[in-house]
Amino acid sequence: MFGTKLTIFLTTIITGLFLATTTPVMAKSTTATTDTKKTTTAQKTTKKKATSKTSSKTSKTAKTSIAKTTKKKSTAKKLPTSPVNVNKASAADLEQLPGVGPVISKRIVDYRKKNGSFKKAEDLKSVEGIGEETFKKMKKYMKLK
Repeated sequence: MFGTKLTIFLTTIITGLFLATTTPVMAKSTTATTDTKKTTTAQKTTKKKATSKTSSKTSKTAKTSIAKTTKKKSTAKKLPTSPVNVNKASAADLEQLPGVGPVISKRIVDYRKKNGSFKKAEDLKSVEGIGEETFKKMKKYMKLK
């Protein structure tokens, strides 16, 4: 008899816990739908103010982005007016090539010191950091002799 009462008690508690955790969620979603439909004038006014604040923040962000983009364009690398001799150029001169920055230019100079002059343009692909894409960008702006 004690076992049956304990089983019924535990079943009631577990069922009650289950209903307590699932019922409010369903009630909240129903309430949220009802509340969304019943928007008061005060709430509409608050939403309009919030929207205007958001749009002004957005326009400030857009202006900042434009300013940053403009700054980036002004610091764009100038392409060389005449081909750069990759076998004789300094690291600073090599940086004029598209796709070549300070790190790659130093690697080209180091590679040249270790292995000698480049025999053909494709030999530059042996330098770490110069792949097919970088090579294509710089090919028309360089020479070997």
